[in-house]
Amino acid sequence: MAPIRFEKADDDRPPRVSFIPLIDIVLQIICFYLFVSAGVQSYQDASVELPVMRAEQLTSERPAEFTINLAADGTMNVNGSLLDAASLPAALAAAKAKAAELNQNFMVAIRADRRQQFALLDNVLQACREAQVAAVSIRSMAPTAGGGSGGGVAP
Repeated sequence: MAPIRFEKADDDRPPRVSFIPLIDIVLQIICFYLFVSAGVQSYQDASVELPVMRAEQLTSERPAEFTINLAADGTMNVNGSLLDAASLPAALAAAKAKAAELNQNFMVAIRADRRQQFALLDNVLQACREAQVAAVSIRSMAPTAGGGSGGGVAP
C-alpha cells in the first residue's frame, strides 16, 4: 500500500487535508437514509402486529376432490355430470366410501354461481353435514387489481 500523500506546501506551512468532499459524502448518505426511512414508515404501521405463519409439512398425498357446480339456473353439476338435489346425499356417501377405500382424504369443493338461489347452496351444505364431510370449501373468483369482481379466474 502506498502511503497517503498530502499536498506539499511551498513554505513552512503544515500539509493540508480537504474535508469538503468527506462532509459532502456523509451528508449525502444521511439524506439517503432519511428519505428511505421516511418511505418505509409511510407503508408500515407499528401498532399492527402481524401473525406468524406456521404450517406443518405438506404430505405428498392429494385429497379425493368431489366438485359440485351450482349454476345460476339452479342446475347442479357434480364432477362433470348433471345431478339433482335428491340424489346428492347418496353420491356424497359413495364418493366418501371410495376415498376411504383408496386411503385418501375426502374433500368437497362447491363452486356456486353468485346469481343462483342460496337455498340450493344451503341444501348442498346440509347434505355435506349429513354425510359428515370434514373438508368443504366454497370456491370464488379472485378479485381484479382494481377491486372489482370480473375477469378473475376461479381455481
